[in-house]
Amino acid sequence: MRTRRGLLSTGPGRTAAAALALAAAPALAACQLASPLTTDLDYEPADGVSVYVDDVVVRDLIVLGDAAGSEGTVTGLVANKGSEPVSVTLQLGEGPTDLAPTLEIGPGQAVRLDGQTTGEPGEPMTIPQVPGEPGSYTTLRVVVDGGSAESASVPILTPEGPYAQDGADQAESTSED
Repeated sequence: MRTRRGLLSTGPGRTAAAALALAAAPALAACQLASPLTTDLDYEPADGVSVYVDDVVVRDLIVLGDAAGSEGTVTGLVANKGSEPVSVTLQLGEGPTDLAPTLEIGPGQAVRLDGQTTGEPGEPMTIPQVPGEPGSYTTLRVVVDGGSAESASVPILTPEGPYAQDGADQAESTSED
């Protein structure tokens, strides 16, 4: 009776397997040449949008409101990447209507638009009347000190789920204090 030997247990079999592996390695490694590294691409990691004006970056910009015409809140984060303090104003629409408060941001600092900080709570940025229904978009304009500005189409969402604590009720409770 004769036993079968595996392909890799013979000298010629091992040589053939090594040659096949050597030939396949460059072909398999070449896949990455045609595919960009997705970790190097900018993207919006949340529901909001980003706006860039000079050294100021606004991240996750969202308008929260229950319905068109109701009071709303703006959420997001404004960061000053520059070496000088800046004043930042958000404006609603092409009108434009300035939203309160105007933000004073030091160099290398960031401010949350919902008024929450690591220390004392601040004043949230509010909109007297949300210009559209939840699920639609509105235009917000970010204006920095010297007049540099950028507009963005910003989603209007209901203050539910992760945004429940950021809605207009918070703005009312903060203004009553």
